[in-house]
Amino acid sequence: MLSLGLWRKKKECNLMAIGQRLQRMLRRSCTGIEMTDSSIKWICLEYRRASAPVVQSFAIEPLAEGAIVDGVVMNREAVILAMNSLLGRIPAYSRRVHFALPSPLVLARMLRLPDIREADLRKMIRFEVEHSLQLPFEHPYYDFVKLTGTDGDKPHQPSLKSLFASKRHTEAGHLQIMGAPSAQPEDGMCDVLLVAASRKRIGEYEDIFGRCSLRPASFDIKSFGLLRLLRTDAAYRYDQTVLLADVGPIHADMIIIHQGSVHVSRSVPLAGGARASAASPASFGELCAEFTDEIDRLTKFYLYMLENRGHEVTQVVLTGEHERLEEIGQFLRRELPIASRLLSNPGYSSPAGDFAPKFHAFAAPMGLALKECEA
Repeated sequence: MLSLGLWRKKKECNLMAIGQRLQRMLRRSCTGIEMTDSSIKWICLEYRRASAPVVQSFAIEPLAEGAIVDGVVMNREAVILAMNSLLGRIPAYSRRVHFALPSPLVLARMLRLPDIREADLRKMIRFEVEHSLQLPFEHPYYDFVKLTGTDGDKPHQPSLKSLFASKRHTEAGHLQIMGAPSAQPEDGMCDVLLVAASRKRIGEYEDIFGRCSLRPASFDIKSFGLLRLLRTDAAYRYDQTVLLADVGPIHADMIIIHQGSVHVSRSVPLAGGARASAASPASFGELCAEFTDEIDRLTKFYLYMLENRGHEVTQVVLTGEHERLEEIGQFLRRELPIASRLLSNPGYSSPAGDFAPKFHAFAAPMGLALKECEA
């Protein structure tokens, strides 16, 4: 028989083991990766149910010039070399990662479609992709998000068969399935965000991850990741229409978010690119002026061309890797009639180093990691 002392010691060990298992259950690691024309960014978050995620590791690895151009991999070996160099600086990591396809490779389009059952809606979208939409690439991979209309399948929703039985044709003879831009859900229509990318380009990135022994858990969209991070900002309000901009050294990604959903996204090159940061004040001023014009153009396109006059854009929120992000924000506050500010850090910290100054540079991959942490 065990002595009382040994019995207590064994009981304490069992309790410690149970506690460690519970800690592992309550904590999980989530990794996000972003590749741009200039660098690879990695961030790993440890999700804790009782508190905000902790940044376990973060790193940026510069890419050789021309390795990736406008999101297209031009020098696969150089990208793999950079990725392995980055991984070599991380002491321990999960091979399961969430990745954002570069914005220039992704097409996002808002469709107005009949509010029908989801299975029928998927068939209708497949018809649109194959026969009506002019996509800039062959063999697309696509998915969609239903933004308005009824949730789930309701008894009163029409079927695709009944819809085609009463179909209308345009003068050109094509099936009229798009509703008027001003149609509302009660008119039997719904808003659908369609996202598409080239299977060939996706395959190129899959090959890079496979050769670096990484396993993509998802190929996400950068704008969706940035939206997840915006939702952690205490100053963000769901009822606002916000323009969120991720400003990098070469490109800026601009997203208009209305009531918690992405409605428009656009990627634009910056005047002078990274050189404008270190160049004369006139060059940096030109960059800021052109970026301000792009914000104004996208806002007007959303309000007037897409007939969203009731959705006043109330705020511009900035984040990103650009080294003069604060100065860009100051320029916007002087020149735009819309309020502008930097995205707020909700308190992410890291035992791996001082993360606060790097928060904006890692906004996109952090939003990707949050996809799994919030699941």
